[in-house]
Amino acid sequence: MLFATFASMGISAATVPATLPSVAVSADAGLDAYLPAVPALFSGLLIGVLLSAAVARWISTRTLTAAGAALQSAGFVGLAMSLSAVGFIAASALVGVGFGLVEAGGSVLAREIAGRQTARLLSALTGSVAVAAAGMPLLIALTPLGVAPRAVYVAVAVLHGSIAGLWMLESRGARQREVIEPAAAQPGAGAPDSEHQYPRARVAVVLAPIAFALLLYVGVETVYAGWSAAIPAQALSITAEHAAIGTSVFWVLLAAGRYLATYLLGRGISSVAYLLVSTLTAALALAASSLTFTERPWLAIATLAVAVAALGPCYSIILGIGLARVPLVHARRVTGVLVACGALGGSLTPSALLLMSDEPTSATAVSITAALTIAVGGIVLVTSRATRRARGPA
Repeated sequence: MLFATFASMGISAATVPATLPSVAVSADAGLDAYLPAVPALFSGLLIGVLLSAAVARWISTRTLTAAGAALQSAGFVGLAMSLSAVGFIAASALVGVGFGLVEAGGSVLAREIAGRQTARLLSALTGSVAVAAAGMPLLIALTPLGVAPRAVYVAVAVLHGSIAGLWMLESRGARQREVIEPAAAQPGAGAPDSEHQYPRARVAVVLAPIAFALLLYVGVETVYAGWSAAIPAQALSITAEHAAIGTSVFWVLLAAGRYLATYLLGRGISSVAYLLVSTLTAALALAASSLTFTERPWLAIATLAVAVAALGPCYSIILGIGLARVPLVHARRVTGVLVACGALGGSLTPSALLLMSDEPTSATAVSITAALTIAVGGIVLVTSRATRRARGPA
């Protein structure tokens, strides 16, 4: 059930950006009018995860996940009914709110199941997000649905409505199990920790750099996820419906990176070491891409593909590092905060880049994302020893 829920999130994450060129064409409007839907989606996600943190004490994690799926369904209905770019952007924000609730709830459930192996489980779960997200744009690009985006939105709305219903049934059957037991009784949770033994101030010190790293990383990923159809449309001058294949390629690469990380982390490689190699590789590839978009767009797309594959596992690794270093008693509260920091980056970075240029392929935009990627690796490198002393090795 958890894997199916994460897969449905992948469908949401891919459907909005993949259909931007087609929606713009069907509305007889410029693509730039619809590009703000991407930061709007992540602004909604920010609201959703903040809301999840606020209500975590009063509703179960499964009910929270069901509510998020229902809101995503409502948001896609809004996309199907939108008559203008403004309405489309507002509906995208509502989809984001639901996405944020589901992501927060799913991450907490992963922490409850996996304990200190949270990074590995989240890598597998986010891999299912990427697989689903890769398939959706192909459906759009290679079938008549490519010129009928509103029909796509209705179908996705029905999917999320079904997921919401299943989680409500699961919630009713699991209410007695929702009470969090002592850490020693949880699989993989390690030695027991009480709130008194691990005060909130210590949690804040451990998680502050992780939260900032998530903010920077998600900002970078959002640029290339959200504009994965717009970039090939502008750089390679391909048709709007076939530009959706760019979104599919993006998620295939992301999935490859995530499943590779799942395998290697299971073989004993350190989460921190893996993250450092990934961010360095991605930053170098992005720097190369920024130098070649104008003269050699195909080469730029190729190096960008290398960067995306390297970036793939970074979100789950960063989040897993953070969650594995706090007791389960704190996990529900801090998950919302961590995901919110990522969502804030996903909203701010694309918005800031749009203010500088309305061309996602500009050298300035790509260079900035390369610098942010280097910063993510640097933050983890500087803080890894301190966080290990606070909670032990990842």
